[in-house]
Amino acid sequence: MNNKAELMPCPFCGGEARIRYESAPYVDNYYDYYVACDDCKTRTSLYHAHIDVSSGARKQVSEQWNTRKGCAEVAREAVHNIQTSDIKYGYLIRVRAIKAINKAFGVSDE
Repeated sequence: MNNKAELMPCPFCGGEARIRYESAPYVDNYYDYYVACDDCKTRTSLYHAHIDVSSGARKQVSEQWNTRKGCAEVAREAVHNIQTSDIKYGYLIRVRAIKAINKAFGVSDE
C-alpha cells in the first residue's frame, strides 16, 4: 500500500489524506504511523510498529482513518484531545481542533 492508497477524503475539509510515518524516538527500527490530511492537518492517532510489520501498521491507520463516526462522537473526542493535548504543541493542536470542529458544524472562524 502506498501513502495514498484507499484513503477516504478528510471528513472535515474534504482534503486529500496520506499515510505518514516518523521514526520513533529512542527506539531503533520502530516507526509511528498515522494518516493526516494535507490541507487541514487533521490526523489519526499514532500506531507504533516495528519496520518489519509496516504493512500491518499502514492497514491499521487506514482503517482508523476510513472509519467515520457521528458528529457527536467526533466532537467529544476533539474536546478530549483539546483538554489533554501535549503542552509543547498544545496551542497549535487546540487551534486546529477548534477549526476542524467549527468547519464540521458549519461555524465560521471569523
